Amino acid sequence: KRLEAPQVLCSPAGTKRIAHAITDVVWVTIHATEETDVDKIEQHFIAKDEEEFLEFSKQLKLPL
Repeated sequence: KRLEAPQVLCSPAGTKRIAHAITDVVWVTIHATEETDVDKIEQHFIAKDEEEFLEFSKQLKLPL
């Protein structure tokens, strides 16, 4: 589906996101945390590879 700016979308944890931008776009992702150590924040929120993502999805029983 084609979207026009401005646009705010919410998606559940574990969702894979993909988009095709026809014009310039600013993509912002916001995650709530009280952690202040950037390394710990990245370790918590970023999957290192597809295998890690799939394991995370299986634990949460997310549909793929």
